[in-house]
Amino acid sequence: MEIEISLKGGALEGWARAFREMPTKAKREFENGLSDGGLKLRTQVRLALRAQMSTRTAAPINQRTPSKLDRSGLTFTIYGVGKGLPINAFPVRMSRSKRAMVRWSPRQHWRLQPRDAAGRFGKIEDTPDAAVSAMVWGSLHAFQRSFVGPRGPRAIRGGEKGRVRQLYGPAVSKELNRDQSLAAFQRGIAEIIEPSIARRLAALLPGR
Repeated sequence: MEIEISLKGGALEGWARAFREMPTKAKREFENGLSDGGLKLRTQVRLALRAQMSTRTAAPINQRTPSKLDRSGLTFTIYGVGKGLPINAFPVRMSRSKRAMVRWSPRQHWRLQPRDAAGRFGKIEDTPDAAVSAMVWGSLHAFQRSFVGPRGPRAIRGGEKGRVRQLYGPAVSKELNRDQSLAAFQRGIAEIIEPSIARRLAALLPGR
């Protein structure tokens, strides 16, 4: 997923017409203004993404939102790359219930199994509590059939004999063009991009 600032139509079409009539030096400053503003806008989009997704730090957001200035096409593009973020990128909570913590653990669930007189294991009673929860999208989400193993939070895919899987949260690539992130981008075109271009061009005026 990506979001793009383009001078080929839309709110910046007036700037595009002016650009075509500019001398070379002014065009270069115009491009620099677009670059400067684009980088500042990228910062605002990243801040919005972090708030939107509720990540613990900015690092996983920054690593997955590269950008590119295309001088030939006069566009500045912010990309969202990668799959779902590892669950440890979000505030994680572990259940205080010992039963919940071992219920779905492949190595420890036997502790909850009753035995008959012959020593045979019986069926495990399910617990309504999830062992692992995480703060995602501003609210707490519980992961069903989760447990904490030697390598951290995990969950069982499917039923009793399902495969162990890692836990992931939302992906930056899917969140970039939504909600707070998209609003920050759209707001920034008028508040950041246009003033940035105007400042660069104003610096060329006599007496500046």
